[in-house]
Amino acid sequence: MAVVFDKLVTPAYSDHRKVRPHSKVAIGIGLVALMIAMAVLAISISAADDLNSGGLDTTKLLALGFGLQTLALVTLKFGIGIALVGILVRLAHRIDSVNASLGALRPAEHGSGPAVGALETPYGAAQVTNTPP
Repeated sequence: MAVVFDKLVTPAYSDHRKVRPHSKVAIGIGLVALMIAMAVLAISISAADDLNSGGLDTTKLLALGFGLQTLALVTLKFGIGIALVGILVRLAHRIDSVNASLGALRPAEHGSGPAVGALETPYGAAQVTNTPP
């Protein structure tokens, strides 16, 4: 699951509806963290059984379980971080698409703006001014 870092954080000018690799990578990392946590569960059950039968290797098993549990937590947090980077990249794509579409909405001729004065609208009379009310 090697992913180039520039591809993770650089928005490209393409279709914003396209599925990005962030979610797939984040789910893969989350599954790895889940597998590590399941190994910790097996080690904890083995340590409990060992404690019941005499407890010679219990401290070694619990120390190994603690280290692996910490690794599982860090791996899970890393996967969550990748998912959050994916959300930010998707947001950047949407902002870029809004910037591109707003430029297309601008009229080709920039006139002096709307006429100032009284105006009749379908909703009734209105007053157009250059200053906000």
